[in-house]
Amino acid sequence: MGPYLYRPLEHPSDIRLLRLHAAPAAAAAQFEAPIQIDIEHHVWLSPAAKLRFDLDAAYHEARGELATARDELEACKSFQQFANRDLGQSRTDTHHAQRQTHAYEVAKAKFDEQSASYRARRREDASEATRPPLSKPKYVAVSYAWGTDMSTETISIIGEDGDVQSLRVRQNVAEMLRYLRISSSDRLLWIDSLSINQADLEEKESQVKQMGAIYADASRVVIWLGPLQNSGHLTHSYTENRRIKFSFHKAGLEPSLGLLKLPWFHRRWIIQEAGLASEAILRHGIKKIEFQEFVRRIERLQRSAEAASTAFTPEDRVVVDRLRAMANLQTSSRGQFLPRGLMNLLLSFPAAKCSDDRDILYALASLSVTSLPISYHMTAEELYMDFARLEAIQHPSILLSVAGAHPTSSKFLPSWTPDWRAQSIYQPNTNRSFDSAYKSKIQWNQLIMRDGNTLNVMAKQMDEVARVSTPHTLGAWVRLCSTHNSESSIAENIPELDLLKALTRSRGDLQRLSSDQHATLVRYLGSSSSSDERPPKFVERFITESNKTMIGRTCFITAGGAIGMGPEGIKAGDVLLRIPDSPSFTALRPQYESASIPLQHEVELDPGFDHAPPFIDLPSRFCHEYTVVGDCHVPRLVRTCPDRSALGLEDLTPFKIV
Repeated sequence: MGPYLYRPLEHPSDIRLLRLHAAPAAAAAQFEAPIQIDIEHHVWLSPAAKLRFDLDAAYHEARGELATARDELEACKSFQQFANRDLGQSRTDTHHAQRQTHAYEVAKAKFDEQSASYRARRREDASEATRPPLSKPKYVAVSYAWGTDMSTETISIIGEDGDVQSLRVRQNVAEMLRYLRISSSDRLLWIDSLSINQADLEEKESQVKQMGAIYADASRVVIWLGPLQNSGHLTHSYTENRRIKFSFHKAGLEPSLGLLKLPWFHRRWIIQEAGLASEAILRHGIKKIEFQEFVRRIERLQRSAEAASTAFTPEDRVVVDRLRAMANLQTSSRGQFLPRGLMNLLLSFPAAKCSDDRDILYALASLSVTSLPISYHMTAEELYMDFARLEAIQHPSILLSVAGAHPTSSKFLPSWTPDWRAQSIYQPNTNRSFDSAYKSKIQWNQLIMRDGNTLNVMAKQMDEVARVSTPHTLGAWVRLCSTHNSESSIAENIPELDLLKALTRSRGDLQRLSSDQHATLVRYLGSSSSSDERPPKFVERFITESNKTMIGRTCFITAGGAIGMGPEGIKAGDVLLRIPDSPSFTALRPQYESASIPLQHEVELDPGFDHAPPFIDLPSRFCHEYTVVGDCHVPRLVRTCPDRSALGLEDLTPFKIV
């Protein structure tokens, strides 16, 4: 019996299905008899549809390249306009403009060629009689955790001519197949590790592109959690008298805290696998439960556990939140694709794991309308940069906000590219507060120019950070406000109110305070007396929620005397920009050409605060590069700065971000 060799798929739209042979009638033999399967090639599209598939792919690729080239050319014109206005024409600028013009002409010629073929094919389709679609077989798609074990078991592959070949699989796959086979008939399955030739990168790329459709078209998705470890499964459920008890369930699968620790619940691929399923069933050994019912019960279990002071861990809460989002996705889509951007999905599902860093993006691609090419020939850094370039031309401020939340330690990534391998250090403001209804009179492609690893952004500098609160606690923030005297001519509590506004702005579930509550809270926080009087409940609640808000954040005072909140890594000397597409501000850090900067006089630094050296002699345009710090909220700048809808290109200056 020789080893099985995968036969190439004839077309990228074709798929392989596994025909799992029926198990022996005896129950005991089900787990002892050898596993036998057929690997069948299934044509998913008719010949005419395959031609349309190829033409559509080429057409949309050419259209995407043309749009990118057009955006680059428009951005180049905007920056060239600034160069002509303020800097004088340079040879470098002229050569760059010529390159962009040539790139646009090449992309336009390619698009025109593909567009002609595309339109001709559409006319042929319209003239042909309507043909019935191909009959697709009913199959079950399996969602499971791959694991890290080596391939140690052998299964038998029955060829078309009856020859038997062997295929090495991991132990958990063999175990899963024994549980999934039935004695009454064969089963048609799609299992990614076996249905895709993992050694063929081209095939893997084409199959990953259509994995969302594969799970959506399946008659059912079986979620395999693994075999039961013991003869019974110990779970705890909530009774009517609000006590936790343990019970043994012989038939249905009952949710439990222990189940949430299983590897499947922490995978990234499960989001699309369960979220796009028309029907999903969880299997744990011989026990099973419908996915939607499982989520409802685990939510009840969470509420009951918290009521009984048996709190879920933070990781458990993240898993439950993800399951809830997946259940909502399945309910709303029922196998249909939703119009969501990939950036939105990445921010919605930050903690799910995968073994390949590229799959952090690819695992969500089928849920997104973002056109992201799938390629396992590029590195993770190259993929992250390609995605960042796509996002930069649409929403530059969101990209910079997320880049600050996911800073990179890789020398291959610029600061404006989020490193999705890094855990988020703060919740980006723009994830909650971005105003999608806002329309700027400046087109996005006039704000951004990408040149290699450099991102040039047209923005207006609004202020500069002067002092930063350390440590990053609410008490330190309040002390910073109380020592701030730059607004003495304004009402006494304006600085503290600005601090509270910064806090309430940054977290959507933080309680909004009335004017009276503001006054009470400011008075309580500013009081230096050691009164034993218990503060009002809303004060305690505000402090509790503020501590959550402050994760990864700190308070600062600008050179103009405004109070704001930004990433905890912000420093004195960082500049605050307004990009016309954003309701918030972006902090950048100047990168000076020289390490030795002469001071006009020495400045004594107060302990506990980071001061900017206010009297530094810098040549004109001494700083020509910046790195990303992150997004900030500065209430007074929002009140006093010009309306962003009034900003024109003549008000903006280019900032070179590296």
